Amino acid sequence: MKEAQLYGFAFTLLGLLLLLPVIHSLEHANNSISPGLGVLGAFFFLLSASVMLLYSCTRLSSKKIRAREHFTGTGWRALLIINACFAACYVAAMVAGVYTITFVIR
Repeated sequence: MKEAQLYGFAFTLLGLLLLLPVIHSLEHANNSISPGLGVLGAFFFLLSASVMLLYSCTRLSSKKIRAREHFTGTGWRALLIINACFAACYVAAMVAGVYTITFVIR
């Protein structure tokens, strides 16, 4: 579980860092394919991070499993809280996407 939490955190940061230049260059790109490729790369980083974090955060919600996996200490607890916030954002984004596809786009 420690590896999943660390990789999920790293993939989230990499995905967000990959989106920063894309968002900055959107107003200056005329007919370039670069922003689309950047968004696609960030999407795959964030998708893999969401799968890892949703699974590991739900498993680590139990105190018994945290003790068995040696996921104790202040640093690990802080990482779990940060990743749980990221996982909640991923769930909210999925719900918003499903809502948009279902009710807004027809």
